[in-house]
Amino acid sequence: LRDDGYHSAVTTVDSVDIVLTGNGSQFTAYNLVTYEALWNIDVTTTEPPIGRVWAPTARDGVFYLAGEDQLAAVDALVGTKKWSVAASFDDWWAPPITRINGKDLVFPFGSAVDAASGQLEWQDIFVGWESRCIDEDAGLLFGSTYPDGSRYLTAINALTGASLWNSLIDHVLNGPPTLGWARDEQGQL
Repeated sequence: LRDDGYHSAVTTVDSVDIVLTGNGSQFTAYNLVTYEALWNIDVTTTEPPIGRVWAPTARDGVFYLAGEDQLAAVDALVGTKKWSVAASFDDWWAPPITRINGKDLVFPFGSAVDAASGQLEWQDIFVGWESRCIDEDAGLLFGSTYPDGSRYLTAINALTGASLWNSLIDHVLNGPPTLGWARDEQGQL
């Protein structure tokens, strides 16, 4: 098993645990039981090119590759591209994927894409959108935005991309925000 620094979470297909690892442009899928290489993909030469990928996401037998030019869904067992959508998804974080109201969505940089069809649900809602996390139960997406050069923590409706609120913050989020709860002096959440 070769680890070039960029790898996905594990996904299981027909009782085979598979991981995708690579160097940003060339990736290999491995069977984690036998360490056998299953297939290779060069994301810079696919048609159309996906572009450099930093961190693939895996779910339900599919790898999601957010590149500089495309978001692509690739079958984890055989390496065939299921769909791709053209857009600028240049993203340092693995795109979160989650089920909200029965619909699986992938959230690359500033966008939401239907995981089954590749349909772009919404895009470019925010300027400088980064460092996001999802509250699946509430259907909310949180992250930092920089619409006017200032830093904001922003909450949006994950299904529509509608902004719910912004809060000015005084520091850069270097990773996804963490959801948590606090109680006031009276013990109220």
